[in-house]
Amino acid sequence: MLRRLWRYGQKRLGMQGALDRTPEYRQRPRIPVARIMRVLLLMALAQLGSLRAMRTTSTASRWRAALLGTMPSDDTLGRGLDGVGPLPLRRTLARTVARLLGMKALRPRHGVWAIILDGHESHVSPTRHCPGCLMRRVQTKTGERREYYHRHVMAMLPAEPYCAVLDMEPQRPGEDEVAAASRLLRRIVRRFPRQFHVVLTDALYARADFVTVVRQQHLHLLTVLKQEERILMQEARALRALVAPITFSRAGVQYRVWDIPRCSGWATCPHDVRVIFSEERDGDTVTEWVWVTTLPVAQYSATTIVALGHDRWCIENHGFNELATYWHADHVYRHTPRAIAAAILLILLAYLVFHQFYWHNLRPDLRATATKLDIARQLRADLYYLPGDDQPDTS
Repeated sequence: MLRRLWRYGQKRLGMQGALDRTPEYRQRPRIPVARIMRVLLLMALAQLGSLRAMRTTSTASRWRAALLGTMPSDDTLGRGLDGVGPLPLRRTLARTVARLLGMKALRPRHGVWAIILDGHESHVSPTRHCPGCLMRRVQTKTGERREYYHRHVMAMLPAEPYCAVLDMEPQRPGEDEVAAASRLLRRIVRRFPRQFHVVLTDALYARADFVTVVRQQHLHLLTVLKQEERILMQEARALRALVAPITFSRAGVQYRVWDIPRCSGWATCPHDVRVIFSEERDGDTVTEWVWVTTLPVAQYSATTIVALGHDRWCIENHGFNELATYWHADHVYRHTPRAIAAAILLILLAYLVFHQFYWHNLRPDLRATATKLDIARQLRADLYYLPGDDQPDTS
């Protein structure tokens, strides 16, 4: 199965060719950087989560041809992450996404191309730190202590049949998450001009300066609105009594939606905003959602905005949770800023290749009986195939 996946990635997405073009960062290397990157991508595709575990697969002779030589040591693989850094992998990831969009392999949800932005804390340590670590003071039973951690902002594309990862940006010491997200958004727009229309975020991004950043990129913002004490929230709740609700049902959930087309209670925001209230009943459970957006009323209905607003959870369910639990994205392979960013981008690339293979290469009857976790276990088992096993590859 892993060999089949590797061939698919090379034929359809040009993975091996992209890795072979990774610029060499050493003057007289004993092991080519292209081989290091191929080994690291194989490790990520098999979801091993450990450089040392990858080293133990060196007896699997069926992979010697793919690796073009002996298996590098785990120290060499860690130094390779640090030496290559995030830039070549970020470019490869962007080219892969552009290729998928050109192939029409991804379809926009609800007919709107959107970007989800959110921050994630990858790991925490009370002692180990590097120049890229953020620092905070926390209270414990024994008193105050320092904590060092890394945080990054990820961009995800909510699409069908799977959500695709676009890019990530580390949060630098001395800045907040919104600053890192603004930098990430500008880079995505430069690489994918006129591709996206809406930016989806949580309530942390309901700030006037971020609205301005989004509008400068000719995009619209849709973000969760919280904080009852905000003047904007109070004005929207007062205007809600004057608006007739829209009622509809979707997937067994009953919706009552109030659309406030124009609110002036956000004095620091120079752009017109619109507030959407959604009261949702699922059986005996009733929840309320509030969104603020710059999307115009004439082009985007309230029902579309409600659907887009809930798409923000894709980055939690299909992004951070899956990447940390199964893809070991929170594991620190080498504790330097360049190596940490490179490892995350490499895992994002493997995540993209795996899902493209699962949804567009496996037969529907196989997907009906084998989950993504089952396929991942088969890929991992293939790495430990020994020369004495004469079973043919029937995948």
